[in-house]
Amino acid sequence: MTDFIKVKSRDGKAKRIASTSGHVFIVGKDFTEIPASMEQEAFMSGCVSQAVIDDLMSQEKQQVPGPVVESDMTERELAVIDEMKKIITEGKPEAFTNSGTPDKRVLAGRLGFAPTAEEFNRAWEFLLSSVEGDE
Repeated sequence: MTDFIKVKSRDGKAKRIASTSGHVFIVGKDFTEIPASMEQEAFMSGCVSQAVIDDLMSQEKQQVPGPVVESDMTERELAVIDEMKKIITEGKPEAFTNSGTPDKRVLAGRLGFAPTAEEFNRAWEFLLSSVEGDE
């Protein structure tokens, strides 16, 4: 039995996701089910999974009292955001975890410091909220 995940375009524009086995999906601003085996192709094409958004929303309810705004962020958090944007734009599968977030080890290597869990989560939340705000 094939497992499925739900993904949507980060920028709301239609994304073509194709596998080497010939499967093709068009994903837009609404969540679309795709085979879990195509998860990396989806992230490389500019999609985010519902599981990642749900996880971040859950963390936000537990940890963050209000929305993260750029003016409230530290210089380190802003550096993490900038590097995350670069990693996402490059879209190299090895720079991401299986859940679709940037790999913390890759991020630390590129930044020259290891972001704390709070810095990482606030930066990722900020990026997701900026994508969701564009819809």
